[in-house]
Amino acid sequence: MKIKTIILIITNFSLFQVKAQKEAWNWHFERFNGLDFSGDTLKTLAGCQFGLSESSSSISDINGNVLFYSNGITLYNRFNRIVKNGTDLGFPAGINYTTSQLGTLLLKHPDNDSLIYLFSTDFQGKSGGVIYSIIQIHGNNDSGVVIKKRIQLLKGPLNEPVAAVNHQNGNDIWIACHRFGGETFYRFLLTKDGLSRCQVTSNIGIGHYVSAQVVLKYSPNGQFLTQNELSWGQTETFQFNSEEGSINDTIYINYLNLISGFEYSPNSRFLYIHEWDSGLAQIDLINKEKRRLTNFNVNTNLFQLQLGPDGRIYGVIEGTRDLLIIDKPNLVGDACNLIIKKNFLLNGGEWGLPNFNQSYFYTPSIDYKYELNCISNNIQFWGNDTFNATTHLWQIKKQGKSAEGNYTTKNFSHTFSDTGKYEIRYIASNGSRQDTVIKTITLHPKINKHFLGKDTAYAQGTTISKLLKVPADMHCQLWQDSSGLSTFTAVTAGVFICKVTNQSFCEVTDTVVISECINNLTTPSIYRSRDTLFTYQALADSFVWFKNNVQYRITKEPFIKLTDTGNYRVEAAKKGHCNRSSAANWVNRLGTHTIQLSELNIKLYPNPSLGTIFIFAEKEFELTISDITGRTIFSCTSPKQVTLQNGIYFFNFLVEGNRVTEKVVIY
Repeated sequence: MKIKTIILIITNFSLFQVKAQKEAWNWHFERFNGLDFSGDTLKTLAGCQFGLSESSSSISDINGNVLFYSNGITLYNRFNRIVKNGTDLGFPAGINYTTSQLGTLLLKHPDNDSLIYLFSTDFQGKSGGVIYSIIQIHGNNDSGVVIKKRIQLLKGPLNEPVAAVNHQNGNDIWIACHRFGGETFYRFLLTKDGLSRCQVTSNIGIGHYVSAQVVLKYSPNGQFLTQNELSWGQTETFQFNSEEGSINDTIYINYLNLISGFEYSPNSRFLYIHEWDSGLAQIDLINKEKRRLTNFNVNTNLFQLQLGPDGRIYGVIEGTRDLLIIDKPNLVGDACNLIIKKNFLLNGGEWGLPNFNQSYFYTPSIDYKYELNCISNNIQFWGNDTFNATTHLWQIKKQGKSAEGNYTTKNFSHTFSDTGKYEIRYIASNGSRQDTVIKTITLHPKINKHFLGKDTAYAQGTTISKLLKVPADMHCQLWQDSSGLSTFTAVTAGVFICKVTNQSFCEVTDTVVISECINNLTTPSIYRSRDTLFTYQALADSFVWFKNNVQYRITKEPFIKLTDTGNYRVEAAKKGHCNRSSAANWVNRLGTHTIQLSELNIKLYPNPSLGTIFIFAEKEFELTISDITGRTIFSCTSPKQVTLQNGIYFFNFLVEGNRVTEKVVIY
């Protein structure tokens, strides 16, 4: 198997200067145990409501107050009470079972502090896979409610653990799991828009066929992903790309002994592993060196290790109340300083400690977040430092090109002029101290937000066949029927929806309406009276006017005032009906002579009138009367009189192809 030598990128680290995020301050875990990291010294935390359960996860709010904890089946709040609708959340519903320590995971929504996700895995490689529930928080004193329950993310069989770490952008969260009975890793991304159904898969490393009891963890900085197979004793560390979600090269394999647990140092350089019958070892991921920790009793049994918010690594010594602490895990070898707190836990422990988003424990001296606008390729950047920097410098450079831009503010936005890979360097300074962090960001082609095209109407009785296509080079696409094809042919009328996800995991949803129109709207007439063009179509509710074959105006009224010469035409429209175009009407000049009623031997009186209008004509004529809004109120052949209510009306006469419009006022 190929083992790749890499250069580990470690941002300057504030060693123990800054506590990890407060969301990890309170731990509830098996056998009614708990730990409280909120103060200057570690304390036990009472009240945990589950006992014989390997799997556990806890989460607190941004101020370090307990929100929820769970064993994957039941969800408890800060008052140690079951959350409303918070039972039967795991596999199988209602039955007490246990997965490995990492089979439960609580994650905060990246953009909404009132939403929490709970992930639960099926045990021992069963078919249930991984499911999740969503919890809504209503206020500081509200215990919340499970608003969505047991949503299927991925069907099994899967290994028991689920792992999480932040995306390179510092906002989104990668969620990983592994196939049981194969070599496939799965990754999903939790974003401000929710949990993406577009998965990233990789076939790499050994296949797990013997046991689904596996440990799977990201490094705090998001550069590595390590897993071990408990029965075979093989531990593999892979390089992880936290921008793309890809698992690349294997950088370390440990074949010796059975391994029950492991954890990274806060700076992600060292991997601590516990080997049965051999004790604790420190793996240097830069130099590929393995160092046995000599001050650890090899007969002491540990299961899963967990990095704490104080920068130390913790482990429960099996069958005791003793707590193992790796005091300075960023130091080499025995300098990491092992400590055992005798009889510290409230109760005897065995399997392990809560599962967290590993990024909670990454506290570099300098870092930055960013958010990409998928439509414009604009990125908003936010700088962050732990030493009160007074000056800030950003350098943007496309690989192989000259610098594209520099900025001197802590936060800024930049619209990228081209696609490709960019090196974004952030430099923060305070006096003589200057720290730098570098990230590579890939810009993919913009996504047209109307990628499905325009709404389309088909005449009633014709065959509907509309090919809908997604943009090229998408990571995946999802249609309303849950298919993932790059094209979709609509053969019926309806609303068609597609969500596309590009290689940057930008997601855009477009909707197109395919309708069937009623084919019974007759061609409207069009005629001119003085400097006004009139049209008529009794069923129409709007009119689309064109001048020289270019859309000119849309009106509710059946006329437009002429302002220029040209070739005019009109389309009558009614919702649910097909449009019908009139013949063109040339306007060669304005202000020309218009035929009068008297020339057609028609008399209309009185005008103005108190209500009744009398009409005398020598020839048959068609009369259409419309009100001031253009609404047709009367249509008849050769009436001799018409009675109307108060208002202003237009009498439109048609005699042997000649049209005349007369304005009539009723008092």
